[in-house]
Amino acid sequence: MGSSILELMQRKIVLFDGAMGSVLIEKGLRAGECPEEWNLKRPEVILGIHRAYFEAGADIVLTNTFGGNQIKLKSYDLAQKIEEINRQGAQLARSAMPSDPQHPRFVAGDIGPTGQFLEPLGAYTEREFRELFAQQASALVAGGVDVLCLETMYDAGEVKAALRGAIEGAEGRPVFATMTFQRSRRGFFTMMGLEAAAAMRLLEENGAQAVGANCSTGAEEMVELVRILRRATALPIIAQPNAGSPVIEEGKARYLQRPEEFGRVALGLIDAGANALGGCCGTNPDFIQALAAQLRERR
Repeated sequence: MGSSILELMQRKIVLFDGAMGSVLIEKGLRAGECPEEWNLKRPEVILGIHRAYFEAGADIVLTNTFGGNQIKLKSYDLAQKIEEINRQGAQLARSAMPSDPQHPRFVAGDIGPTGQFLEPLGAYTEREFRELFAQQASALVAGGVDVLCLETMYDAGEVKAALRGAIEGAEGRPVFATMTFQRSRRGFFTMMGLEAAAAMRLLEENGAQAVGANCSTGAEEMVELVRILRRATALPIIAQPNAGSPVIEEGKARYLQRPEEFGRVALGLIDAGANALGGCCGTNPDFIQALAAQLRERR
């Protein structure tokens, strides 16, 4: 099934889902609570979110496992449940997948950064990072994912270790990777100073089979970023912008862009060179439904 998603990207614009974290907050996730533990504590909510994204038109949904690595789960005293959380996350997404031979759907195992750094900036070795990402990837594969997606990566050393570990645990499934960039007067860079085009070359050299950007920017600003990425690689490009730029109210980010505007603006990412579109912070199934409608009109 994993190879089929790559084939699909060559034939059409593939539609990813939108945010998980902000939707969980709307569903009652409290500050300081582990989102991934809801795979075990409130599986019916996670199942419902995945179903809503599929019903909105998504071709592929990401599991609720963004922070499902050993380091992140240890901070919640949940490291002993890493395999259960990731396996259950994959199984919930697969259970939500419609059965339609005319419209193949896919489940992607979501893998986010650890929030820590390699030596000498941090306390971890490359081998330790590689092993913990391989552990998470293996659990997601055991749960039945079709592909593994590393996302919101920002550090060159970590993403290299993550790709090597994910590929080790993937058992032949494709591994995709997107990074998050901020715009400066000199161009687009990760928070650790990795330039966008150089980042794409790094991902490709380390085995990613589709690459791109997610988070940090809205669709309008991401258009320019995707043009840079397209010039840097021939691999399929994934673009998952936020719902515009947030405003801060009472210390919290609030996204004001409406689904219809998001869908319309996100189409510019196709002309810039994207092969797959989705949403990140502030988006929900309504945004993916609006984007799906725009894609149908475009055809």
